Amino acid sequence: MQPVFSLNGQHVAWLIGNFVYDKVGQPIAFVSGGGLYSSSEGYIGQIFKNGEAFTWRILHSK
Repeated sequence: MQPVFSLNGQHVAWLIGNFVYDKVGQPIAFVSGGGLYSSSEGYIGQIFKNGEAFTWRILHSK
């Protein structure tokens, strides 16, 4: 389980394998080829490794 941070450094999610979970453990997205995808919205942004942590760049959020 790896923490995922927003671009401003806030802990926003957890990465387990190729799946992203919110902070309470609900699945919210999956990673494929560096892209971040939601089953309901398709491509929603990027996730990338920054040293030992993961950071995400979301195009939009509801």
